[in-house]
Amino acid sequence: MAKRFIDTEIFNDKWFMSLSKDSKLFWIYLMTNCNHAGIIELNEPLIKLQTDIRDLQRVIEGLGNRLVTLKNDYYFIPKFLMYQYNGFPNSNVRAQQSAIDILIKFELWDHEKQTVIKGLLNPYEYEYGYEYEHEGEKHKPEKPIYSIFYDTQISQTPNEKYLAFVKYLFGENMLKKPLSGVLSIKNQLTADEFDKIIEKCEQNKKKIGDVLTKIENDPKYYKGKKSLYRTLLNWVEDRFIK
Repeated sequence: MAKRFIDTEIFNDKWFMSLSKDSKLFWIYLMTNCNHAGIIELNEPLIKLQTDIRDLQRVIEGLGNRLVTLKNDYYFIPKFLMYQYNGFPNSNVRAQQSAIDILIKFELWDHEKQTVIKGLLNPYEYEYGYEYEHEGEKHKPEKPIYSIFYDTQISQTPNEKYLAFVKYLFGENMLKKPLSGVLSIKNQLTADEFDKIIEKCEQNKKKIGDVLTKIENDPKYYKGKKSLYRTLLNWVEDRFIK
């Protein structure tokens, strides 16, 4: 049975204290169920059964950039490496090299600098409004360009089409204004979900811009909706209520 380190002061941590009960439980679940590189494949039905967490997507979103979205339901916990391998990537722990091999497989390793790709190892630095210390100097991040959620997704996913989608949401569209109705939907669209929607659009010969505009123009299509992904999917596959 694998053993994991955990910060004994975690319940006194300002960020952890601000989490909901479900988010606290899920964070401990992640730390004890990820592999030794800090990567985990999330099996939503199994997690709900084991933890009794009902709205998993909301909990994931609440963790912000401490949980990095990869592909095919895989997620990465950057801070895991720092806790498990003291001095990473120069730790003497035998399992470190195996962890690095996994990071390379998931394209998370910077071969030139011999460390995790820029930004991922220090996710706290990207929390807007919170002062942080780096190399002895104090900094305060700038305000979001779009929103904390979308700025984080963009920083983690170099996808020009996804960036164009975000710009469309925030004003670069035929309406010449942010799609406030679409943006009011609780769970916005991750980069991975965007790829799935685009694939469905191509299959059904739909344009995502047209679909977004239709949703924006009628409140009944966005009010009370919890997932932009599911809302878009219903439109693209003609399962929406007219």
